[in-house]
Amino acid sequence: MADSGRVLEARPGEQGCLAYGPYLKLEKGSYRVIYEIEIEEPDGITAGSLDVYVDKERVYAHRQLKKLGRGRQFYELNFKVAKDGSGPFEFRVHSFGRGIVKLYSVELLRVK
Repeated sequence: MADSGRVLEARPGEQGCLAYGPYLKLEKGSYRVIYEIEIEEPDGITAGSLDVYVDKERVYAHRQLKKLGRGRQFYELNFKVAKDGSGPFEFRVHSFGRGIVKLYSVELLRVK
């Protein structure tokens, strides 16, 4: 689920889900998803969003995707799983069609 060497890219005008999956079942605990993303757009514009989505019905964590600086940046989402075997979980990246959004990697860490 980390860096595959492949870059997913949404160009200006391309709206929708740039990445989704991998449909994982997770054990009870606290987790962090780290997205490595580069945004080419004017500062301050919301380029898209990130979320942790489960079982086609619930968003566990969400944040707007705005340019933090030049080049690749790391964006984090933290969430908790209440019971063992929950899921399946997806870690999604959405583009709003504003500027260029490049996804380099997604990493899931168990923090507790």
